[in-house]
Amino acid sequence: MTNKSSNNITVDERRNLILAHPFFALLNNEDIKELALLMKEISIPGGEEIVKEGKVIDKLYLIAKGSAEVLREITVLDKANEVFLGNLTVGDAIGLSESDFFSKNGIRTATVVATSDMVLLSIDIDSFNKFMQKSGRLYTGLNESIKKMLIMNFIRQIAPFKDLSSENVIWLARSLKEVSCPENTYIFRQGDKSDFCYLLVSGKVEIWFEKQGEPKKLFAVLEPPEIFGESSPFLNSERNATALCKTSCQLLSLQPSQLLQIIKLDKGLDRWLMDKRFKQSRPTHAPDIAVNEKVTADGQRMIVLKDSHKHHKYYQLTKEEEFLWEKIDGEHTVEDILNVFSEKYKLISTEDSLKVIYSLAKKGFVMMPSQLLDFKGEKSIMENLKTKINSFIKELKTHF
Repeated sequence: MTNKSSNNITVDERRNLILAHPFFALLNNEDIKELALLMKEISIPGGEEIVKEGKVIDKLYLIAKGSAEVLREITVLDKANEVFLGNLTVGDAIGLSESDFFSKNGIRTATVVATSDMVLLSIDIDSFNKFMQKSGRLYTGLNESIKKMLIMNFIRQIAPFKDLSSENVIWLARSLKEVSCPENTYIFRQGDKSDFCYLLVSGKVEIWFEKQGEPKKLFAVLEPPEIFGESSPFLNSERNATALCKTSCQLLSLQPSQLLQIIKLDKGLDRWLMDKRFKQSRPTHAPDIAVNEKVTADGQRMIVLKDSHKHHKYYQLTKEEEFLWEKIDGEHTVEDILNVFSEKYKLISTEDSLKVIYSLAKKGFVMMPSQLLDFKGEKSIMENLKTKINSFIKELKTHF
């Protein structure tokens, strides 16, 4: 939906629209005034789709000017047909009935299309929820419905889930468990067994990295919306960092098996997860790598890596690649290295820099988890899991 903000509806007109709708009958004058000021005015051209059937509900609307039609898709004999359900006009709401939400599961039940130029008053679900909590006058039965909508809208804000279908968003929302953590609570510690991944709804989480014999280092401070702790379970590895609540936090936890189920339904998700894991890894120089500097006949400086362990393998570095090599120290993540590199060499793409690090690792000059190298070689989590299962079956056969 394309729209333009405008300011043609006065506060009194807004209040009258709210007063006239049965849903808001329990509000007092102060509540109505506050809601009127919270709602945003938008203009919709005739013929424009306002909401789409099957999408997650993110906003509620009151019609201030114009009209619209309500349509629903019905499939008969494997053929989809749009059926006209009715018209909406000034004073009608989109997303609300007289006493409840039209949808019980947080998904739009119909498509609404403007049949003339329209002016709407809109409010997003998060702002509406905060208003409800502050007012305390709306129907308590709405709490569960709006909670579902808030979780689904939150899921949509997390990068790997933004393109999930509405059906998958519903399934994921039902799978998540709410977790409340006071300030200074450890969510997990480096070295712990990986059990859950987490979505950060509110608060701040510090990620700490520890190396034996050295002081622990602050790696990142996470703020919503964010997913963390999602990679270790798929690599059968222990937690590679510590997560500590800097403030009181609200989290949503998800079991690896549930995340795997979503990955089965969305093939792009596994690549996002593994790409993130690759960028968060801390590559190190392989042992016995010699760095040789030579000057060519025309005076050009040349840096060559020599791996004396593997039949004297060589790797010639450009000036830019030498910079990357020097930053690979086992403490900085790939993402750290790429950020520093992009500041110094702005004309070289991040993807090209990433390929250099991957190439160094693949040829044995740099060490990092082998599963990540499989991924960059176009293996997905699902393929890696299949490989592990097949290996397990072969091992069983040798014993029986």
